[in-house]
This record gives sequence, C-alpha cells and structure tokens, in this order.
Amino acid sequence: TVSHRQNCSPSRVSSDPPLGINPDSSCPVMSSPIFSFVRTFLSALCDIFSDPLAPTHVLEVTARALTYFLDVSVDCAKKITSHPTAIRSMCSRLQSVDIFDRTNKDLSEQIIKVFERLCSREASNIYEQNGLRCVLDFINNCYAEIHKDSLQSALNV
Repeated sequence: TVSHRQNCSPSRVSSDPPLGINPDSSCPVMSSPIFSFVRTFLSALCDIFSDPLAPTHVLEVTARALTYFLDVSVDCAKKITSHPTAIRSMCSRLQSVDIFDRTNKDLSEQIIKVFERLCSREASNIYEQNGLRCVLDFINNCYAEIHKDSLQSALNV
C-alpha cells in the first residue's frame, strides 16, 4: 500500500494532455483527431431525423445525443444547422407529435432543447428554416402538457 500511495501522489500525476489533444486549443476535445469522427457522427444523427420510418424512441435518443454534442462544442451547432434536412425534419416531427404519448412527449421536449442550444449559437439559421414558427406553434398548442423547464426552453428559442 505504501508504494501504491507513492504512485498516486499528486506530484506523480502527469499533467500531460491525453494523446491527440492540442493543449493550446480553447476546446481541447474538439481540436483533437477524434472530432473528425464526431463530425461524421453528427451528420449521421441528423440523417436519422430525415428517415420517415425511424421509431420515435430512436429519434428521442438521437435528439438527446445532439443536445449532448451541443453542450460540448460550438462547432456542432454549425454542423447541425448546415445539414440540408436536420432542422426542417425536427420541425416536422415537432408539428406532428402526439403530446399525450410519453415517448412522443419526450421527443418533442428534447427537440425543443436542441433548438434552444442551436439558437444560442446559430439563431438566424433556425429562423430561416422556420424553426421559430414551429416552436411558437408548439408552445401555443402544447404549453399545458409539457414540463415547465421545456416550456422555458421553448420560450428561450
């Protein structure tokens, strides 16, 4: 146990960045070679929303993943909003949601959170693709059925 404590002491902990990460970058994770994979993965996630046969639970998990990526990097917002069908497909799903079905409700709330994060970085793209109108319609029709934090996110858009 003494040797274990010596190996784990603060003076022995390496301060070197993990392999592939540029320590001079403002966001080390997003400047790493791993991010090229993330960009490809983001495109695939956006493509899922364009699939009319995608199950609701898959769409909800996809929207949640997009939300997580948006929390990590500003670059993700540009990638999502530049996708040819992502925003319009999310709007379409939001407009046709059955708010009384639990999975559909979760999907709609998650899409609202994606839009909230996107609007903090790429608001004009959301507006140009009718995202604002879609969110306003959703608030108007479903405000009484959604959680208060989702309503606040929708109002933030």
